[in-house]
Amino acid sequence: MTALRSTVLAITTASLLLNCGALGAPARGDRDLPSTVLGGYAAVALETSPTGSALLLTADDGSIDEPSVIVMPDGRRAVYGTHTTSAGAVRIARAIERTARYLRFEPLQTVLEAAQPWEQGAVRAPSIVRDGATLWLFYEAGGAIGAARSSDGVAFERQTEPVLRGDETRGESATVSAPCVVAHPSGGFVMAYASGGALFFARAQQLPGPWTRVGAGPVASPSALPEGGLESLGDPALVIERTGAGRTLIAMAASARGAGTVTSVVGFAAYESEVSPVFSRADRALYAERVAGVSAGSFDRIDARTMLLWVGRTDRTRSVVGALITPGGLRAGNPFTP
Repeated sequence: MTALRSTVLAITTASLLLNCGALGAPARGDRDLPSTVLGGYAAVALETSPTGSALLLTADDGSIDEPSVIVMPDGRRAVYGTHTTSAGAVRIARAIERTARYLRFEPLQTVLEAAQPWEQGAVRAPSIVRDGATLWLFYEAGGAIGAARSSDGVAFERQTEPVLRGDETRGESATVSAPCVVAHPSGGFVMAYASGGALFFARAQQLPGPWTRVGAGPVASPSALPEGGLESLGDPALVIERTGAGRTLIAMAASARGAGTVTSVVGFAAYESEVSPVFSRADRALYAERVAGVSAGSFDRIDARTMLLWVGRTDRTRSVVGALITPGGLRAGNPFTP
């Protein structure tokens, strides 16, 4: 078990900007879409700060990155992430709030380590999702995506084989990575994942699968972005909303890499159609300013108009976890200040 401490670091340049015209004028019934999904993020502060500062979770031993967050039955948030120790071990660990809503955490606790031959000695990039009373943890290992189940969020029983491998006939590379699994409003589950520098979707009626690819290729690729010089997308964070008019809105944040480094967090949004939702430049709704060493993690619903976007960041030589909040929460006052 590794001690975890909360620190505060200013992030003044990592706010997401909303392109209001990207989806066109909203239809009747869509006017009250949560600001939570589409835009305007600022850093979470534990206390009043003139600059706005972001909560960071930092592992005493090594670093923590690739966050995924879920609210437990008692109201406390649990942050799952990739814990890379100073000795080089790569495993999945969890930190849970000491008290609900205050984002101060208990010590870091390892919940999954590599045990199967196919995992090749490392498990990372967790995505935690609830299905009834069961928590499912999807993760990246050995170039594939695995799954494990738990009743308490700490002790996990894994599947013996991957639930998804790369399919080159679908435009993927031989490896898949960085899963993000969410429930779909109409039933079943959607997985966003990265392969070959692009992002793909798959759907399953039940967990842990089987998974069926959505569409014949990627739903988002660097060519969809107006910025030049971006080489790949990764680390997707996915949220699916049902609007008042009954349409399904899919929003996604992801890291965008250029020249081998993470240069920005970008966002996409589209209304789901009967065909695969392909996110293009016309559909792009969010765009982040350049921030070296930042990647998207997961969306976290606070209330009807407030959402957190958890992100991984590079703090000097270590990866840490921070959170950004939509303006709805800021206008109402920071909900995390005691």
